[in-house]
Amino acid sequence: MKQKITAFLLAFLLLLCLAPAALADGAQLSFLTDDAGLLTASESAALEKTAQSIAQRWGVGIYIVTVDDSYRIDGRGTYEAAYTFYHNHSLGVGAERNGAILLLSMNDRDFARFYYGEKSEYAFNGYAQEQIEDVFLDNFRENDWYGGFSDYLTACGEYLALAAEGRPVRRSPVPAIVISCAAAVLVAFLVCAVLKRKMKSVYVQARADGYVSGTLRLSRQTDRFTHRTETRRHIEPPKPSGGGGSVSHSGGGGSGRSGHF
Repeated sequence: MKQKITAFLLAFLLLLCLAPAALADGAQLSFLTDDAGLLTASESAALEKTAQSIAQRWGVGIYIVTVDDSYRIDGRGTYEAAYTFYHNHSLGVGAERNGAILLLSMNDRDFARFYYGEKSEYAFNGYAQEQIEDVFLDNFRENDWYGGFSDYLTACGEYLALAAEGRPVRRSPVPAIVISCAAAVLVAFLVCAVLKRKMKSVYVQARADGYVSGTLRLSRQTDRFTHRTETRRHIEPPKPSGGGGSVSHSGGGGSGRSGHF
């Protein structure tokens, strides 16, 4: 009897030891996954703590993933790998799984970001996504991985704070308004100038007898070709890809951007 009890206790303890590993396969990962080995242990711990604080305060998970080759996750591209990784590991906070992932593929020095959930996409619209790139790309081009990730997390926290206040980062409408007003004024000026020029040949006729009686005679009648109007459309050449540029994407239920560093 004692042997059976002992065997039962040993089996129970073994299950307790194996449970965390079994749950890890289907459970959510930590906020930092450095498979490419770019960070030290202390740097990883600091970034993990910052990301955890952001998730607890704003309800949006900010994830960082580094891999040697993103095509091992999804052969279609780095952006597809980012949202595949996000969904395969059930990332995100809350029922809507609000979150954002920044994935680096080191073999080709590609990056991709994927934003998922209503709260996340509200804080990080297309314009905000463009602005955040300037925060970390300069660090990555200098191989400053910790600095780039740290700046990225800080910017994400600031953008989420503004969104929580109802003031998400958006493109200012002032330049567009100024340009529209200036164009309208210029068009009005040109129209007035043309009309004024045409009025120079007009003068007041004291009497209209010639027009009324039909006695008006023209000394010379000729048809002269003066000009021809042509309409041309400029076709923009295709923009080259690569060279550190980035492009917008939508897919995987969310949106994001990808490019090179």
